[in-house]
Amino acid sequence: MKIHTTKAEKYTELKIEGSLSNENLHELETHFTRLHNSHSNIILNLTDVTFICSSALSLLLSTGKNASKNEISFLVFGLSADMEKLFSVTELNRHLHIFATRDQALAHLDKKHG
Repeated sequence: MKIHTTKAEKYTELKIEGSLSNENLHELETHFTRLHNSHSNIILNLTDVTFICSSALSLLLSTGKNASKNEISFLVFGLSADMEKLFSVTELNRHLHIFATRDQALAHLDKKHG
C-alpha cells in the first residue's frame, strides 16, 4: 500500500494505492488520526485500491463516524465496480459519503462547508 497526501485549503486528500490489509492498516489509521486531530476534512481516493480487508472496512466506518461527531467531512470516491459491490453488501454505502468522482466529492464539500 502507498498513501499519497495532497493538502488543500479546505481538505486533505489521501490517495491509496494497492491493498488495504491488516499488515498496513496502522499506517492508514495514523494518517486518519493526524488529520482528525488537525480538524481537516478528509477526501479518500480509492481509485487504485485493489483489495480491502474487513478490518479496513471497520476503520473506514469508525473514521466516518468520528469525523461526523466532530463536524469534519470524511468523503470517499473512486470505487471500482467490485469495491462498489463490497460497500453495498457490507452496507458501508449507507454510512459513508461515497462519490463517483473527486469533483462530486468536492462539490459536496463546498455545499457543506461553504
